[in-house]
Amino acid sequence: APPSATPPRRDAAAAALAPSRVTAAAVMRISQPHQWRKALKLVRDGGERAGTAPPEVKAFNVVLGVLGKAGQWKAAIQLLEDMPGMGVTPTVVSCNAALLACVRAREWGRAWEILGRMREGGGEWPRVGDSEA
Repeated sequence: APPSATPPRRDAAAAALAPSRVTAAAVMRISQPHQWRKALKLVRDGGERAGTAPPEVKAFNVVLGVLGKAGQWKAAIQLLEDMPGMGVTPTVVSCNAALLACVRAREWGRAWEILGRMREGGGEWPRVGDSEA
């Protein structure tokens, strides 16, 4: 007699056990400026859960953009600075999103600080002129 239920596929079982990862698509669902707290929590929690892969850098970039639109420049700078400790290297896009958050808030000094760090390069920050491709 044939079995009543088909056994689960091995790849489905392996996927269920694989570490989950916060993706840009997941963050895009809550990317309105009034949802900045949820978006920030999603990447922060995703980067701190034991046994999970760090969120995609694109997810951080989306959140940095949301923070800028919401006027949360301090949170954008803090997230940018925290990314390496969460296992994610900031990209030029990441830095530009935090820079734009500062510009929107007319925080010129902080914007210059970000540009200065990018000019120096080194460490976990990209250099001015680096490309994403």
